[in-house]
Amino acid sequence: MIQEMIEAGVNALQLQQQEDRIAERGTADKQNPYVTDAGKCPRAVGLSMLNIPGKPFTTDTLINFGLGHAAEEFLAKALEAGTDSRFEREVRIEIPTEGTVVSGRADFILWDQGLIVELKNTSTMAMKYLEEGGRPEHRSQLNLYLHATGLPAGALVYMAKAAKGMITTKEYEVKYDKHQALEDLEAIDAIVAHVKMEGKAPGKPEGYKQSNFPCSYCQYSVTCWSTATEVE
Repeated sequence: MIQEMIEAGVNALQLQQQEDRIAERGTADKQNPYVTDAGKCPRAVGLSMLNIPGKPFTTDTLINFGLGHAAEEFLAKALEAGTDSRFEREVRIEIPTEGTVVSGRADFILWDQGLIVELKNTSTMAMKYLEEGGRPEHRSQLNLYLHATGLPAGALVYMAKAAKGMITTKEYEVKYDKHQALEDLEAIDAIVAHVKMEGKAPGKPEGYKQSNFPCSYCQYSVTCWSTATEVE
């Protein structure tokens, strides 16, 4: 019974978030690429630009999103208590490109320290296999925020709930890389141009397999590999 109540509540919260998005933007559809698209599979980004539905999020996934938001709330209070620096949360960022506008929200900007903090919630298992420096796509995302704000460096912080309720963290410094930022923006522009001209997502990247990462974790893992003409 309690599980059913939780599921009903989570679904209600998701519906409210969708309604808030419509009130803010006028539509629930994705109208432009996001900073979080940087470094991702171009086919997945293309499918999202076409607003093709992916796998619906499970209740557990939505709960994890909620826990992630709670972790950000806690971190904001900790930063406020632990520093005199002026900082802002969820700062909206827009980056004009040749063919579109890439938008996103930086988790935390500590203006006095010239630092952007990007928080990523993950599992303890995933934490063990993190590449040195963090996941490349996460570094690209943070680097785009640095590109937009002109700040020199950021901190990529991973948080995971370990055994007995302990929270483990890993922090990586990300220094602004102009070449990487322009390369990522050019790649996003190319995806948007392909979708506009062809009316479909780019093809599957060479070497990708449905049963392997990142396909196995992608919300489009079923849709992408189908033979439906609207996604080919």
